Amino acid sequence: MQDIYFYYKLIDGFQNSEEEFNGLYEDLGECIDSLAFLVNTIWQEGIKDDPWNYYAETLGIKFITQLSSLKNLSKGTNLVFNTFSKSINVIDVSSLYILIRSLIENYLIFYYLYIENVSKEEKRARWIVYEISGLKSRRKILDPKIVYEEKRIKLESEKLQIDSLTQELNNNIFYQTLDPEVKKKIKKNNLAKIKDWSAIIIESNLSDRFRRAWKLYSNYSHNEYLSLMQIKDYWSKANDTLSVRNHELFNCLTLCSAVIIEYTNLYPEIKINYEGLDNHKKRIINLLNGVAKGAS
Repeated sequence: MQDIYFYYKLIDGFQNSEEEFNGLYEDLGECIDSLAFLVNTIWQEGIKDDPWNYYAETLGIKFITQLSSLKNLSKGTNLVFNTFSKSINVIDVSSLYILIRSLIENYLIFYYLYIENVSKEEKRARWIVYEISGLKSRRKILDPKIVYEEKRIKLESEKLQIDSLTQELNNNIFYQTLDPEVKKKIKKNNLAKIKDWSAIIIESNLSDRFRRAWKLYSNYSHNEYLSLMQIKDYWSKANDTLSVRNHELFNCLTLCSAVIIEYTNLYPEIKINYEGLDNHKKRIINLLNGVAKGAS
């Protein structure tokens, strides 16, 4: 990874140079590789836990995949126009922003379900609400006139699973303390979370920089007018997209570092493997984790 002064300079201000991009691109690859190594520990070490906790590994795989896609996207997208016998390479800012928004929300759901310091009963209640919502959503999406026997049997099995989880949720000590209106809203709207995204991001350990960025990226996911204004500007000022590219690679690096540190806090086996990493790499990851959480 780059030396620590490379990052001190970035924290002070970006130059938006090609050298800066190459350093960030290379280090994001190393960070992704380290995250994959640590997430794999859950399977490699055969860590024993409640079945629902193993989805922490699935979230890690999703994070690794999206980070890798974003890294590839940062190289630019080649637009080929056969009609004009022309091709141009552009930075697809819109897709970058949408991917990073998804990465932030991936971190937030990981934090909400597994990391936040709440009681065991509340953690379990959060998971049950999350799981029931997913199972019910699949039932709504799939055609009710399913002809495939295998899928029909699966849906019947999941209906029993929903009933069992609902009963467990109603008996959950934490869930019983929730305001009746909140419980009614969760049931009526099939909510996946007891809190909404805005509340989770405020209560998370991410810095205010990520909270502001998440709001901006949401404009792109929902095709708001703000996104159109910015895209129009980017097409007329191509150099501005190079600045976006470097800034977003840096944001992803800090987020990846934060995820790594949170995984080391999840299981002792992962922490042991993290401690075995190169000292320089750990120093950079710890610095960037601090940036993600507002310590720098």
